[in-house]
Amino acid sequence: SLAQLWQSWGIQPQIVMGHSVGEYVAATIAGVFSLEDGLKLIATRGRLMQQLPPGGEMVSVMASESKIRSLIAAYTDQVSLAAINGPEAVVISGKAQVIAQICSKLESDGVKTKRLQVSHAFHSPLMEPVLADFEAVAEQLTYNKPQIPLISNVTGLRADEVISTASYWVNHLCQPVRFAQGMETLHQQGYEIFLEIGPKPVLLGMGRQCLSEIEGMFLPSIRPAVDEWQQILSSLGQLYVQGVKVDWSGFDQKYAYQKLLLPTYPFQRQRYWVEAANNGRQRNSLVTSQDASNLIFHLPNQVEIEAVAQKLQETGNFSPEQLQLLPDILKVLAQEEQQQLAATVHSATVLTKNEQLLEQLKTVSDSERKNILLVYIQGEVARLIGMTISQIDVQQPLTMMGVDSLMAAELRNVFQRQIEVDLPIEKLMEGLSITQMVSLLNEQLLLQEISLQSNLSEDDLIEDMEEITL
Repeated sequence: SLAQLWQSWGIQPQIVMGHSVGEYVAATIAGVFSLEDGLKLIATRGRLMQQLPPGGEMVSVMASESKIRSLIAAYTDQVSLAAINGPEAVVISGKAQVIAQICSKLESDGVKTKRLQVSHAFHSPLMEPVLADFEAVAEQLTYNKPQIPLISNVTGLRADEVISTASYWVNHLCQPVRFAQGMETLHQQGYEIFLEIGPKPVLLGMGRQCLSEIEGMFLPSIRPAVDEWQQILSSLGQLYVQGVKVDWSGFDQKYAYQKLLLPTYPFQRQRYWVEAANNGRQRNSLVTSQDASNLIFHLPNQVEIEAVAQKLQETGNFSPEQLQLLPDILKVLAQEEQQQLAATVHSATVLTKNEQLLEQLKTVSDSERKNILLVYIQGEVARLIGMTISQIDVQQPLTMMGVDSLMAAELRNVFQRQIEVDLPIEKLMEGLSITQMVSLLNEQLLLQEISLQSNLSEDDLIEDMEEITL
């Protein structure tokens, strides 16, 4: 199933090799027999071996194949080499009493040994009693020529047509696993990326020992004590980096996805067309600082409001009641224009002075404080993303305007410095709009005001605020 998972992601092996019972899996992947036949064969193997009497043992020995062969030569009917896993790593298997004698000799010579936790002496002469029954079942299976190159455990070389016979799998029970030679064969054929299919990366360690002089890539599918998905995706990523083709549609096919809102680019949305003015001359549609110096903006300082009202009265388009309101209307328009232009340049003048702004926020009503905060935040956001106040939508999330985490950090610092309010970056990146920020800042300012008026603890203040909100 693990091999099929990799294949569903487009990771197709160029060649396969197993170790002992792992060769059954390798043969199945290579198409030597079907999954059903492979399961039938391995189940028969396990059942027959469990019927054997106890008394067998397997020991790992840190010595060369030639040294061990000479040592066990006198016991070939009871002990044999079960596996050659590396230049100085072999496994012997056979009768426990004889194994004990051999290990005693090895240990006296300073050779390190380790008994393996197994039920029987696999790949040894002790398997011979079950060979006939195993062959009877093996003869019933259907074998095919390997569809993928396969390295044989029995020879350590690329498998030929013999692997597609029942006799090969019968011999496999008693013959040693030539893993080291198999790794050398892979190296000689130019393979450098090795992916282990199994619950533990045991073969990777042995493979590195066999090819210690080359820089191959050894990747596990699963590693104990590491999250399974983290490990397998890490190996997938390394394969991709090495140029292995990944079927991303196959990788994604069993997952449901939903669209996420990502920050958009903060387009300034300004026109740059050259347009004709009423006087026949052409002018750029961008408002410059000189254009901003219009009559209404300078009206309170340069022109008598009453004189302008008189001019408008001469047009004859206003009733006496409307003419009476004109001075007040012009004054309001001039003040509003002043505030808008000053905020576009760098917030309103009153808002750039911390002490004056804080004092104003403390003395006004709740609704007035929210209005001041709205203009203030609009100006700061506009300055931050390079837009004008008129282009800022107070209902749109900041992230949709192009505010990223760095901008959010700068905005938080501005709030801390100018109005002594701390608004976490996480809040700013949650998709808050300016109107929502106004509410948050206003609540914090209200908390500060309550704190100054009493000695309540912060927890009490928060509890009070929750009651006020409710």
